[in-house]
Amino acid sequence: MSERDIDEKITQVANMTESERADAIEKSITRELLLEVITCMMKNGIASTSFIQRKFCFGYNKAVKIMDKLESLDFVGPFDNAKPRKIKITPEKFKEYFGVEYEG
Repeated sequence: MSERDIDEKITQVANMTESERADAIEKSITRELLLEVITCMMKNGIASTSFIQRKFCFGYNKAVKIMDKLESLDFVGPFDNAKPRKIKITPEKFKEYFGVEYEG
């Protein structure tokens, strides 16, 4: 990606409405991304928004959306103050949802 392409992308994002930005974040959360994130969480035994931010270099909004999606799938437990969330997904549920074995 050239510097010009990057500048154009920044301008495009800067001109988006809040709703358009939220939609763009939502669309960027793919099944493959969830697979990568939950695998990393399972291997490290940590499920938190800040963990996602650090490990994947995502901003807060995207990390929160990912965590919300994982919670809605019942892969992680609910928010509990400043504590990391409980990882609830089992290897069986992992295979059922992603179609591959968990290799932890």
